[in-house]
Amino acid sequence: MFNVESNALSFEVRECQFGLQHLGISPKGASDQLSFNVASILLGEPEAFKCIEILSNANITFDQELLFVLTGAYFKEMVLTKNGISKKLEHTKVYAASAGDTLSLMHPYIGFRLYLFATPLNDQNRKRIALKRGAYTEWFAPLPKKIRIIRGAEYPLLTKPSQLLNSHWTVSPSSDLMGLRLQGPKVEASEYDIISSAVTDGTIQLTSKGPIILMRHHQTTGGYPRVFQVAAVDIDLLAQYPIGSSVQFEEITMEEANELLLAKVEAIKQFKQAFL
Repeated sequence: MFNVESNALSFEVRECQFGLQHLGISPKGASDQLSFNVASILLGEPEAFKCIEILSNANITFDQELLFVLTGAYFKEMVLTKNGISKKLEHTKVYAASAGDTLSLMHPYIGFRLYLFATPLNDQNRKRIALKRGAYTEWFAPLPKKIRIIRGAEYPLLTKPSQLLNSHWTVSPSSDLMGLRLQGPKVEASEYDIISSAVTDGTIQLTSKGPIILMRHHQTTGGYPRVFQVAAVDIDLLAQYPIGSSVQFEEITMEEANELLLAKVEAIKQFKQAFL
């Protein structure tokens, strides 16, 4: 459907696949599933599609007629060039492109991961051109001041929980698709190793060198204390924190986490009903 210049930091992604962790297979997929799913809904949840996660400046050449949408992070310059004429694009809005058209994405400034989601153009989906997300902005960038977390299985191992909760953390350059490594003050614990146990999206493991927040491509078991768990409602937002950005936490209860997640699920349901 399209080709990305070789020096752009990007990779193809799909929807997460849950239910295989007992076999040692993590969910994988797009780190920001909400942005991925919104793009899919705007294009009618097509069976044939290509989606890439873009982390840096990129130039893309389309090689067929298609529909596409940009979600996730915001770039200052998002320009489609057709027959030598350039047009600025809007975030989360559906556009059509022809073979030979080029898309320029330059200077990311809000968020970290931009999603380019495309599907072949046909008579059925042509009516989707110019559709735009509109509402539901509370679930997207700009990022919240604090990520909400609940206590994990090994929370009692923390000597001073306030050392983690009240600190400003920095996303380390050593972070990757498996997890975000955080730089900050020492967090004291009675132990930094446990018998290898199950972990999941958003598990906060505490090592002697600092916390690690596990993301969609995490391992399925781990031997570090699981001191906190990111509330499911905030995991997609966490995927939009760039390297070097500041992270703070807010502890909430399991009941509050469930209520927030149900509200998000309902908002996505309404969004889907409005666009499908």
